[in-house]
Amino acid sequence: MYGDMIASLRTFDPEDQRTLNAVARVIAPPARDAIVTESVEARARDTLRHLCDAVNFPSIKTRALIDDLATGRAFFGSDGYLPAFFELERCSTTWQQTPSS
Repeated sequence: MYGDMIASLRTFDPEDQRTLNAVARVIAPPARDAIVTESVEARARDTLRHLCDAVNFPSIKTRALIDDLATGRAFFGSDGYLPAFFELERCSTTWQQTPSS
């Protein structure tokens, strides 16, 4: 790593710490902020509504949570909901294509 530039990334064997393969591509969604467009907000609302329904989270609290997140209100733990704003299928497909050996 040179300043804020990464020269290379490689996978490694955790047992002997030897490097294995170069990583050609990494998708790193924001860890703190999301750029919220109309389509991103709609996806987040839909994802969160389905997740809350799956665990029987009360609907009044669900609406309040979704409104707070969609309007950008920061609260302790709100960062944990950021994956709802992104297309995780694209990220997981890229991860699955990464060689495991």
